[in-house]
Amino acid sequence: MSTVAAVSLYLQLETFVKKMGTSSAFVCLRFTPEVLTMTKFFLRFAIAVTMFSLGLGVTNLVRFFRVAPAPAVENQERQVDVVSVGSEEEKLLEIYREYGPAQTKHDRAFFERVESDRFILFDGDRNLTREQDIREMESWPKDVVFECEVESIRVMGDTAIVVSVMRERSTNGEVESFRSTDVCVKDGSSWQILSTTAVD
Repeated sequence: MSTVAAVSLYLQLETFVKKMGTSSAFVCLRFTPEVLTMTKFFLRFAIAVTMFSLGLGVTNLVRFFRVAPAPAVENQERQVDVVSVGSEEEKLLEIYREYGPAQTKHDRAFFERVESDRFILFDGDRNLTREQDIREMESWPKDVVFECEVESIRVMGDTAIVVSVMRERSTNGEVESFRSTDVCVKDGSSWQILSTTAVD
């Protein structure tokens, strides 16, 4: 039974009751427990049918207007790596391309240029200034070849974090690797290494 039919039935019953209200016989019958029970039943039935139909209508309406959820968007934030770089990352990469050959040649001028005068090397329990670091480099054997590989670069305004691996190749073919994290700062249009922390 539809909502309209249920409500129509209820209104017809109510009109009929009002019209027969002057009949004493009907009045007596109307107030018997059985008639009262039937009246309550019809009222409850009409209300139940109305609510059921209303619920179906709302459900269909929601289904009709429901918009499919938008597909998940992948996180757009990314760490700059050596594959996709901007102009600042390229400037930093250029420093680290020269880093290995400069260390192989004990190139003091290179390190005085790319390392800040406030540079500190954190190597275990040792903290070396730029001058101390350069002097230690100059004491190494000159037949050792160094290669520097950048793993990642993250630029944040005028500061950058560079993670790299330095490979030390001796004449007997042995290779040792050292990972480090550098903090770089931008001075004008150029970058300098402020600190190097040996990771392992």
